[in-house]
Amino acid sequence: YLTGGEEYFTHVRCYPIHALNLTRCALDLRDGEEAATTYKGAYSTELFSQRASSIIRKHDPNKPLFLYVAMQAVHAPLQVPDRYVAPYVSIQDHNRRLYAGMVSAMDEAVGNITLALQERGFWNNTVLVFSTEY
Repeated sequence: YLTGGEEYFTHVRCYPIHALNLTRCALDLRDGEEAATTYKGAYSTELFSQRASSIIRKHDPNKPLFLYVAMQAVHAPLQVPDRYVAPYVSIQDHNRRLYAGMVSAMDEAVGNITLALQERGFWNNTVLVFSTEY
């Protein structure tokens, strides 16, 4: 993604154009240089984790690897598959419950990437930097 705040499932970002009293929406997901049009419905946190893990699994462990994974999570809009929200039914505030589910999805994604690094023999020679935008 190039902007921020795009939908997690449709990968579309909308911008209001106040002077014209309208809104323009566009796909904001790329696969290399091309618009990635085949991922509608795929949750971006899982999509990015799967792609990163695939790159790791295909990479020659005898060669260095630099991999930058810019997770969209946890960021607005608050969207997450129901299975990640289910453990947090006791949280009364709807947005807080969604946020907790999104954190769990991101935690699972980081765990999957870490596992891929371990399975390919990269882990003992890996520097993992985890950061937020704030």
